[in-house]
Order: sequence, then structure tokens, then C-alpha cells
Amino acid sequence: MRNWLIGLSILMLLVIWQTGHLIYSVLDDKASWEKEGIMLALEFTAIEQVEKVSLYHGKDRYTVVRGKNASDIPMIAWFKDGSFEGFEYEKDVVPQERIEEQVRAQVKIKEWVRLQPGMEDRRPVWEALLIDEEDKFNYYYYDMLSGQFIRSYRLQKENS
Repeated sequence: MRNWLIGLSILMLLVIWQTGHLIYSVLDDKASWEKEGIMLALEFTAIEQVEKVSLYHGKDRYTVVRGKNASDIPMIAWFKDGSFEGFEYEKDVVPQERIEEQVRAQVKIKEWVRLQPGMEDRRPVWEALLIDEEDKFNYYYYDMLSGQFIRSYRLQKENS
């Protein structure tokens, strides 16, 4: 009986250690790509004040950095595999609010997840992610410069 309790205790410690290691790895990875995004933006763009770094997972993975230049003008920059891909001044893109209005006009939303900049085929896009009333994930893509609808798709939400 005592050996059984010792074995169970060791197993529990291993599970706790592995869980902690996994959580630490995920958080460390996020800090790593955020740090890389900040360094890339400061080195390759006029962005001097970084406000947000995000990852876009489309056909290709992009690090997207939003910030302001020395004149306090908001900018968005894209990096792929550590290389500069392009930038846009926020004043030249369709505002997020307008894209959100367009999405809300197309679908009944149960939960709004996010609206973020992305890049598809070297074309800046807005990616809207939401959950509809049928509990399906909906992705909507809009051209960032014109606001024109590009495409959408739905995925079944996994039951937990």
C-alpha cells in the first residue's frame, strides 16, 4: 500500500512538472515572437512606439506590428520569417469599425472573438473571427485598402 502511494505521488509530481513546463514553453514562445516583432519594427520601419504585436496565421505566418512613428502617425507593418514585407499607414486603410459593421450585417454573432490585420498573397487584409448562433467559428476576410469582401468560411466548434 505504501509503495502504491509513493508511486502515485511521483506520478502526480511528474504530471504537475510537465504541465508547468508546457505552460512556461507557450508563454516563453509568445514573449519570443513579440520581442522579435518589436525588434523588427524598430529596425526596418519608421515605427518608434510599438502598441501591439500579433501573429497572423493565414496561408503564411506573419508577425504584425501596430505602432506610431515619430510624428505620432499610426502604422501597421508585416514581417514574414524575420523579413520586412510591407507597411500601411492606418489613415490609408479601411477603419476596423467599418469592417465590424459589414460583418455584423452579414451574420448573427453570438461572440465576437477578434478583428486583426493579416496578409494574403501579399495583400493586406482584415481577418474577423467570430462565433455565430449555431456555435460555428466564422472567418471573414476583407481587403484592408478598399474594404471589399474577399471570402469567408465556417468551422464547427469542437464540443467540450
